[in-house]
Amino acid sequence: MRRLVIAISQYGKKFDKNFIVIPQNGFEFITKDGSASGELRRINAT
Repeated sequence: MRRLVIAISQYGKKFDKNFIVIPQNGFEFITKDGSASGELRRINAT
C-alpha cells in the first residue's frame, strides 16, 4: 500500500509540484511500527 501511495504522489507531482497525498487513517505510513502511537518516521514532504 505504501508503494501505491508513493506512486500516486510521484505521478501527481509531474503535473503539480505542490501535489500531496493525505491518507485517511494512514498511521501505518507515518509510524515505524504502523501503530497510532508508534515512533514517527522521517517524512519527505518535498
